[in-house]
Amino acid sequence: MDAAEVGGRLREKTRAFFDERRQRDWGAVPLESRGTFPKLPDKETAPRQLRLALEKDAQSILKGHWIAFGHLPIQVDDPPKWHRDYLAGQDVPTDRPAFELNHRQLPGGADIK
Repeated sequence: MDAAEVGGRLREKTRAFFDERRQRDWGAVPLESRGTFPKLPDKETAPRQLRLALEKDAQSILKGHWIAFGHLPIQVDDPPKWHRDYLAGQDVPTDRPAFELNHRQLPGGADIK
């Protein structure tokens, strides 16, 4: 390991150390819209074929049929279980900070993604 890599790893560990200890005031985060969203075209001007395809995709997603990584079909709960690896069929609940998780040792073939 050269000096640049050692320095990079040290910076990463330092950021993780302070991130775990920082107290956040999530109530202070403004959630209201500032009106800066892009103006979308009127849906009536979209081609009929596109509207039908989007409607079909939306209905599929609402039924829990998702496509992971652009090609892997999975069935997802409503609401989704965010600590579940649906591809491996494993729940990986934790109350530990992300920096403390060992992604190389997840149960039952679960994947960090």
